[in-house]
Amino acid sequence: MKQIYLTVSALLLSIMGFAQGIEYVSTYFTGVFDEGAAEIVTYDAGSQKLFFTNANENSVGILDFSDPTNLSLLSTIDIDAYGDGVNSVSAFDGVIAVAVEIDESPGKIVFFDHEGTFLSQVEVGHLPDMVTFSHDGNTVVAACEGEPSDDWTFDPVGSVAIIDVSGGAASVTQGDVDLVEIGSYTGSLAGVRIFGPEDIYALNEDFQDTALALNNFVTYNELSDREWYYDDFSNDYFAEANGFGDDTNSIDWLISEVVDISNFTTASFTFNSAKNFSGGSLDVLISADYDGMGNPTTASWDTLTAQAVWSPGGYLDTNAGDIDITSYIAGGEVAIAFLYQTTGTGGGDGALWQIDDIKISGTHSEASNFEPEYVAISEDNSTAFVCLQENNAIAVVNLSNNTITDILPLGAKDHSAAGNGLDPSDEDGGINIATHPFLGLYLPDAIASVDINGSTYILTANEGDARDYDAYSEEERLEDITLDPTAFPNAATLQDPAVAGRINVTLADGDTDGDGDYDEIYTYGARSFTIWDANGNVVFDSGDDFEQITAEEYPEDFNSGNDENDDFEGRSDNKGPEPEAITVAKIENKVYAFIGLERIGGVFMYDITDPANATYITYVNNRDFSVMDPTSQAIGDLGCEDVIVIDSASSGDGNYYIVTSNEVSGTVSVFELSGVVGREEIKQEAAWGIFPNPTTDVLRVSKRGNYTVADLSGRTVMSVTNTNTIDVASLVSGLYFIQNEAGETKSFIKR
Repeated sequence: MKQIYLTVSALLLSIMGFAQGIEYVSTYFTGVFDEGAAEIVTYDAGSQKLFFTNANENSVGILDFSDPTNLSLLSTIDIDAYGDGVNSVSAFDGVIAVAVEIDESPGKIVFFDHEGTFLSQVEVGHLPDMVTFSHDGNTVVAACEGEPSDDWTFDPVGSVAIIDVSGGAASVTQGDVDLVEIGSYTGSLAGVRIFGPEDIYALNEDFQDTALALNNFVTYNELSDREWYYDDFSNDYFAEANGFGDDTNSIDWLISEVVDISNFTTASFTFNSAKNFSGGSLDVLISADYDGMGNPTTASWDTLTAQAVWSPGGYLDTNAGDIDITSYIAGGEVAIAFLYQTTGTGGGDGALWQIDDIKISGTHSEASNFEPEYVAISEDNSTAFVCLQENNAIAVVNLSNNTITDILPLGAKDHSAAGNGLDPSDEDGGINIATHPFLGLYLPDAIASVDINGSTYILTANEGDARDYDAYSEEERLEDITLDPTAFPNAATLQDPAVAGRINVTLADGDTDGDGDYDEIYTYGARSFTIWDANGNVVFDSGDDFEQITAEEYPEDFNSGNDENDDFEGRSDNKGPEPEAITVAKIENKVYAFIGLERIGGVFMYDITDPANATYITYVNNRDFSVMDPTSQAIGDLGCEDVIVIDSASSGDGNYYIVTSNEVSGTVSVFELSGVVGREEIKQEAAWGIFPNPTTDVLRVSKRGNYTVADLSGRTVMSVTNTNTIDVASLVSGLYFIQNEAGETKSFIKR
């Protein structure tokens, strides 16, 4: 009976002149909310299986796609034995490659067959964040991000792993891996963002936490009736040794915790001292073998005393200067000690010393600053385009000799230009998409590559991402920075929270003359997708389409976040809809781009057959904004992280499908794609949609409104007002039509 209904439906729609566009089909629910239970998805045509990463379980789920209307979990691959976190998966011809991170160690690419049987594994760079097969299946490329630790003391180099799998994944060995550091590029880096903290501290002790007193510093007395103690002057706290007037000799140690400096390129040490009285001595020492257990006399110590500048007396606070300890990096760990000694004659032979602001700091190489995020491979398999998200650039890798031939800086989008507006405030009380004197750093996450009419293009989903760590954050509100009065004579108005003061901006760019105020305002992400030529020139940008269209489609839920409903404008100040995922598909004589939005959700579709004149086709969002419980399956998809297209030759039933993975809702959803010839054919579909279709009990409509439902005879069987959720459980099984107030009609099947 179902096939009869589908045939009648298709016939009626053909007579009425409607195209189907993008229709929701089905969802697999992990049942896990906001834990990254469905992040990246890939498809293997031969086995008709979907594979998705589940960060919550550190696993890869295997879904049966032989019936797209009924996704079912076949099995899972446990990744615990291979590393600490699954980040990405890619499938080709019955083999899947899985990117696995290992805490503060190089990660792995692990190969399995489509049943989940282990084949081989190789070591790659730190934090492999994305992995993909080349189009011919002979090469696997992984972007190894190498993010810093929160304290920035550990910041491995960013790299690209290139793995030769032409001999079969089961026979891959470490010798098939070529690890290309982004820092190996010797060309110009003009326009590439290279930034971070000026000072990276392995140790930074100012003793101001009175609850901790001397904190992790150890005192050890070889000989004394007084030891190092905690003291203050006018609430400035420090460590103090005072042997003045003692009758006993003093040999007193103040020893730091053991700190790791092995990840630094250079390292230095400094402190402040203040002295009064005279007599005795104070030395500063360093050890590479102190065990941190208390007794320092069993360790080897080198004296740094002569390299420091010391207080001359009179309680004069004096900085020691930067003492170079780079030569100790190879040893890995060090401890600093202050050794106080007096003769204890009782006649004043014992100076007072105060030690404060003890710091061990270091630097990392420029190569550590690069953070590869995503890989797209050219259609001829000759080139890998590697997104360096925080660096706002794309590295171009020649896959014939595995070298970086260029790094393309992406620059910024002019939000003051017509058509490039944005809504920058979550406190303006409404939708206000307008131009502003901002420069939007593209900072793309996912990228794609496609050849059109003999030319190679790169597509970017311009998410935006800030470096925000304990040791360093570039992020600030516009209202909290100082703007140059000449560049921004209207600063007071612009920085009003109800205008644009709430928007997040970067502190790393914009102070062009170095005087401490900002001459330019740089924001995160371009709230768009962009088509670039192979040289990094903008061919097309979607401007403010994403905000304009979602504002029209969801005026009560504009710029919502992805972890709750009733969040109107919750993300206007912070990257808006946040385009996250992107893919391309060639269908007949057309080329299409599909862009997933991470926050409000949903997928945009554009015809990019003529790249310079790309046109918006439709937008679909499988999210019910009337559902207030974000953990309920009824809410649909939250947090689109990835989108793929399954073509008609691969799907098994001859249809085109879009599949999304959604990290907040923990869902993998399927949409059928049809009628993809141009906007005119599916513009009615873009206006409103219904799902699921077929349905058993509830039919959801993408827009709240007044609707009537009619059966095949044309008889009205149901009318509803001001809703987007229709209870059809009481209807008998069959084909029905739903009509909106504008007279537009769609068909659905009641099972």
